[in-house]
Amino acid sequence: MWFLLMTAMPAFALTLARPFGDHMVLPMGRPVPVWGTAGANEKVTVTFGGKTAMATADGKGVWRALLPPFPPSSDGREMVVEAGGRITLKDVLVGRVWLCSGQSNMDFPLARATGGMEEAKTAGQSPSIRLCDLTGAPTDGRVYDAAALARLNPQDHFTGSWARASAESAAGFSAIAWWAGKAIHAEIGVPVGLVENAVGGSGTEAWLPQEMLAARRDYRELLGEEWLESEKMSAWARGRGEAESRRPSRVEPSVQTRIPLRIRTA
Repeated sequence: MWFLLMTAMPAFALTLARPFGDHMVLPMGRPVPVWGTAGANEKVTVTFGGKTAMATADGKGVWRALLPPFPPSSDGREMVVEAGGRITLKDVLVGRVWLCSGQSNMDFPLARATGGMEEAKTAGQSPSIRLCDLTGAPTDGRVYDAAALARLNPQDHFTGSWARASAESAAGFSAIAWWAGKAIHAEIGVPVGLVENAVGGSGTEAWLPQEMLAARRDYRELLGEEWLESEKMSAWARGRGEAESRRPSRVEPSVQTRIPLRIRTA
């Protein structure tokens, strides 16, 4: 399953894409792609769990290595990436990873749910549940300032990182995702990684790859210069787009980028 994440990467610097970080959960039982940037044509080595994968960056510095499948593990281990520099990720588990996406109902935080604050206080009792809380640009009625407008692109729209389950990290996380993840963890007994990237008010089409929209005649209008005039655009989205299009920086019709970490969806 593709999911919508990416990070801005300076050219020719050794970096990892946004899905990777301390305290993360890698998907179990299947090859694990690891990707990022390095120097052009540079050799990259990725080591985890006693296994090593090699890759060579292309002329633009983009690389992708493929680690072999791993069984589930609650032991926090290091992932080391080397290529003219060294990146070490700490406390990496292996288990089930779930994408928790959607609109405001998925984004509704645990702290605001009935009994949620009491539940959050117990989150630290589940050290094998890890949370990646990705926050997009606001979708309420506020007028976007320059900083918010600058985020409306595939690289910068989402911000966030992985964290261990704790009272603090769980309180602001999706209530639906937390309780579902906790139930899954109790049932299957392996580490569970929850990635929440819900955006309130977002339309289904905004989550689809652009080439998929382009392949369907009835959706191509969403990609052209007159995308705001499409009948498929909701009144709310059209109003937002029209307001922002009158500003110096025009809103782009899509904020999604797909990347190849295969996970499950909630």
